[in-house]
Amino acid sequence: MKFSLLAITTFASIASAAPFNDENPGFVKAQLTKREFKDPSVSQLFRRGQINTPLYNQVSYYQIELEVGNPPQKLQALLDTGSSDMWFFSNYVGAGNAATFSPQRSNTWHNNYTQFTISYVSGSAQGTWGTDEVSISGSKIKGQSFAIVTSGNGLTGIPGLIGTGLPALESTNNNFNFFQPRHTYSNVPLSLFEQGHIGTPTYSLYLDTIDAKAGTVLFGAIDHSKYKGKMYSVPRVHNSRFNINIDDIQVNGNSVGSTSSATLDSGTTLGSLPDSVISGLVSSLGLQQDYSNNGIYYARRNSFRGDTPVTFSISGVKFNIKASDLFIDSEKLGDPFPAGLSILGFSPASQTQGQVILGDVFLRNFYIVYDLSNPQLGIALANFNHTSVPQFDPITTSVIPRSQVVAATKLDTTQPVQNTQANPFARLFGPFRGLFGNGLFGNNLFGNSLLSPKQAATVQEKLDTPESDASTEEAIRMVKKSIEDQLLVFDQN
Repeated sequence: MKFSLLAITTFASIASAAPFNDENPGFVKAQLTKREFKDPSVSQLFRRGQINTPLYNQVSYYQIELEVGNPPQKLQALLDTGSSDMWFFSNYVGAGNAATFSPQRSNTWHNNYTQFTISYVSGSAQGTWGTDEVSISGSKIKGQSFAIVTSGNGLTGIPGLIGTGLPALESTNNNFNFFQPRHTYSNVPLSLFEQGHIGTPTYSLYLDTIDAKAGTVLFGAIDHSKYKGKMYSVPRVHNSRFNINIDDIQVNGNSVGSTSSATLDSGTTLGSLPDSVISGLVSSLGLQQDYSNNGIYYARRNSFRGDTPVTFSISGVKFNIKASDLFIDSEKLGDPFPAGLSILGFSPASQTQGQVILGDVFLRNFYIVYDLSNPQLGIALANFNHTSVPQFDPITTSVIPRSQVVAATKLDTTQPVQNTQANPFARLFGPFRGLFGNGLFGNNLFGNSLLSPKQAATVQEKLDTPESDASTEEAIRMVKKSIEDQLLVFDQN
């Protein structure tokens, strides 16, 4: 495959930025500390708008420690694979016992004077965007974009949030604001990659057992000691979310249903499954429903068949776990749940606006590799043998080390995909996103495309098939001419 000189230059600059050695091993390891929620109302928080993603619930969350600003301020943030923005509370607002960010104490803080806003069903957050230094386990990111929350409600118990999802899910790409055209930016995983700390914009997540007090996130690498059996590279089936295809769920060998697209979301403890699947689980496991407590499904622990095998077939790969691994002891939920119950860690998807979500109760059974530049996810059964010696393996190519690749599934293209590693042109034209909107062919300042639909399709076709310098140069020429035409119109007016 041949690339234009521009593309080759881009690849060369990326490669030269990451000379990995003993001092810079090519990955960043950070511990996740498990915390309990203090405010049950947080369980009702859901994103509104184009992408409705539950952020958290009342059971627990995993937080990462960061150093922000210069001199550094130690802060904590909930690690959320189901969203893509990072924010902290301003010191003028306060966040209970959590540390807050004081921009006036940082010599490197830059206020963008642009509005940050996220709305929830039972709360909201507002603030301002800016940039500053952010360090994770000693790896410093310069000029990282994040928001300072200066007002809001319904966020009690949350110290801050670091979204590690795909750029297409960023609030800047989904909130309508005439004065702030939709655009994406480099969130933390992408910044770690672009600034040479890791070889690819990837990370792996290990939550450990339900009783463990900590987990780990490994940016840019995989730890082979954290899983057992084979690691499988399965297709990501959505362009803006970390979704997988579950083609069958079985209880004791009997199918209870499937779902074509389920989100891997560390920002929520519980999850949701299609209503038909919930009905199948209830019938197969002999569960009861408590209508007085949010309609939860439960079994009495002294009679629950917790060792019943449950099989998840993910893109044709079967993973076997015990039924008890999908439940939470009622004692961990506190009032008003009576002791001695096992609570199903899923609700019907009709209660989560139709979304199928796999939260921590599911994720802790697996070791997951998240990839922001390729439509794939690594998945294997988690290894809970804590005496295993770490086996860190940097991810330096599009192939997840030691993984078995599963045949690709067609992506859901209802949302735009950001592929900064595979498509060098995304980097070349990145600085213009703020002017032109979402990517080259999104909305400009006046809500219209720079290119006609026919032109956009032609250019996209040429960029998608860069086998020759001629096709890429022709695509770039078309874009430049369209820009010149727009500037001519501005000048005449």
